[in-house]
Amino acid sequence: MTHFMRRATFLTVIALASACNVAAKDNPPPRDDCSAPANQQIAEGCNTLTKFIDAFNAKDPEAFAASNHYPHIRITGPNVQTWQTAEDYMRDNTKEQMESRENNPKFKGWKASRWDWRRLDGMSENTMHFTTMFSRLNGEGEVLGAFESLYILTKKDGKWGVQARSSFAGVAGKNTAY
Repeated sequence: MTHFMRRATFLTVIALASACNVAAKDNPPPRDDCSAPANQQIAEGCNTLTKFIDAFNAKDPEAFAASNHYPHIRITGPNVQTWQTAEDYMRDNTKEQMESRENNPKFKGWKASRWDWRRLDGMSENTMHFTTMFSRLNGEGEVLGAFESLYILTKKDGKWGVQARSSFAGVAGKNTAY
């Protein structure tokens, strides 16, 4: 590589780094509509999402399944998973399977997940769409990975539940919902 090519490459890297730094300063973190919900419906949607992740962290298959509506759909990359009933969901997400996530080679030591932010992107009387960011954490609370996702909540028989979701997290275990 000639001196000119090395210098051009170096200047290109510096320019890209500067552009990324400016873009990061110009793009503040997304708002979290669940930190101070604007109305009762949004508060109910946020509560539904909180129950979902709390049940997951508690490794409680019944509460995890109860936070959803069925059929429940999860899309992650090319994978589309569908559970027709809560029983199907619990069969694929047993307490033992949920406990084994800590040994997942992709996320070794994964103990819990948390919402980093939840932004309401649209709603009607019986549907809410939340774009979210969640993190997978180890036992010390360190982030193992963070993933943007879409959660679609529906209200059926007076109860809000997660009807469908799509994320970039991948599938951690065969047929699991995480």
